[in-house]
Order: sequence, then C-alpha cells, then structure tokens
Amino acid sequence: MKRSAMEDSSDSEPDSGEQIIDIQPETSFSSISLRVPFETANHAEIVYNALRIDKEPKRSKASRKFAVEGSTLIVEITCPDTKFLRKSLDNLFNMIDLCKSTITRLSPAAIADTNSTSNGIKAKRPKASKS
Repeated sequence: MKRSAMEDSSDSEPDSGEQIIDIQPETSFSSISLRVPFETANHAEIVYNALRIDKEPKRSKASRKFAVEGSTLIVEITCPDTKFLRKSLDNLFNMIDLCKSTITRLSPAAIADTNSTSNGIKAKRPKASKS
C-alpha cells in the first residue's frame, strides 16, 4: 500500500478501512527557445535591459530567461501549457517590436533627420539677408 506524504510514517493501517493513494500530478511544461538577431550588440543589449525588467503578470504562469550573445538576444520561455506559451510569446514579440521601433526613431540618423524636417515636410531655411 502506498502512503502519502501526509500520512504518519508508522506501520499502522489507516482507520476505517480507508486506502490512501499517493497521487503525483504530472508536470509537463511547454517551452521555447528563441535567438533574435539585432543589427548591433548595443541594440541587443538595449532590448535585453528593457525586457528583463518587464515581469510577467502573476496570472500568466510563464517563466522567462534572457541572455545576450554578441548581437543576438536569447530568450527561453517555459509555461505549464501551450495557451500560456502562445500568449507570452505574442507579448514578447510585441515588446521586441516596440523596442526596435524606439531604437530606430531615436537613432542619431533619425534625430538628425527630424531636426531638418517637421512631420515629413522639409523645414524652410531662412533667406540670407542682403547687407
């Protein structure tokens, strides 16, 4: 007869003819590992730092691990089922896309371009006054 962890370790039989069965739930997890390439190691590091501080909501049941190798962001996501994995993966891709958009918009070339244009229209330079 199996004994549960809650049962006393003595050799006495359970009262009233009850049979105690130790049921161990199967723990199967869904997981995925991703390698996301970036243009530079600096970009990968920026995205890594942005994503690693963004914790999963408590209800998500997902576990994320991040690492950077050169210009590649490495992500491992583990979840109790594929539904949570899919949601976590979708959230991750949205966050990566947002980070990439921000990097592009705040790059030195983009900033220099916005200084010379306004809403896509080139700024007019003041005419030189004749003296």
